[in-house]
Amino acid sequence: MDRRGLSEVGTPTCQRHTCNEAKVPLRQVSFAAACDHGHLQDFPWREWVHRESDPTCMLPLQYKAGGSGSLEDIVIVCGCKKARNLAGIMSESPNVNSDEGSDRDALSVLSKRLLEQPGESAKDVAVFYCLGGRVWLSEPSGTCTRSMRAVLVNATNVHYSQVKSAVWIPPATLKLRPPGGLTLSFAKTLWSNYQTEEGA
Repeated sequence: MDRRGLSEVGTPTCQRHTCNEAKVPLRQVSFAAACDHGHLQDFPWREWVHRESDPTCMLPLQYKAGGSGSLEDIVIVCGCKKARNLAGIMSESPNVNSDEGSDRDALSVLSKRLLEQPGESAKDVAVFYCLGGRVWLSEPSGTCTRSMRAVLVNATNVHYSQVKSAVWIPPATLKLRPPGGLTLSFAKTLWSNYQTEEGA
């Protein structure tokens, strides 16, 4: 696995010594991470495989997918020999730390289990929150305290645009239908009255 910039042109190839002569093309990974406050960032691959919030290991990562297509069959392997499958990264689980227990406050499995060590009780695990990334603004991290969820990069629910619309309702004193029909001079009168109202 290799991180590339959004503005890169062409098809990047693997730079590992075992691939140099074959010019093996790199493919985009299908997963990203998002929260319900609109942040979107790279999936925390290193943090997930090392089970640490700030891993120091920078050895190459490998994405190994089996034939079943399930998340449990996709394994991330680090050069330090640590490995972890992606089982449950897109699921939500009840928030064990919330008194309200509302769906909005529910922790995702990704946030709840990212730092989980083998054999550790779920209640003792620290929560890994959203990194506050806004990659479209070249801000890979920021500040956020929301649960992070894995999303498919090509999914239609990754982005919902915010649409605003307005309707102008003229005052009751304004005559909208002149006896002779709509003329250019009447349209100019309408516009003039609208501007006068706006300025008042």
